[in-house]
Amino acid sequence: MMGPYTGFHINIPVYRVTRPPAFSWLTGFNFAVRAGSGLFFTDAGFSADLGKSSLTAKSAPPLKYNRFNFYVGVGYKWGFLSGRQTLKEHFNRIFKRSESDEPAEEP
Repeated sequence: MMGPYTGFHINIPVYRVTRPPAFSWLTGFNFAVRAGSGLFFTDAGFSADLGKSSLTAKSAPPLKYNRFNFYVGVGYKWGFLSGRQTLKEHFNRIFKRSESDEPAEEP
């Protein structure tokens, strides 16, 4: 399985010295192959802020800059949530319950 993606994400600064814009855009491509009970995947992408970021220090004027990120990720996903089943079906499978174990609805 492979596919490109694009979207937006929200920037939330952890430290008060950085001030990124509220939103960034991102685009990337991921590729996955079946391996055992899950998927082995790689993900490469690029993101950029929708404005200038700033860095403030006590002894210097604020520094404004454009922030661009390139990232590569590698991982393994084992079907915690599958897109082919509902959450109810997923938890029934995890806890080994069947539909007959659930109480019947009263009319």
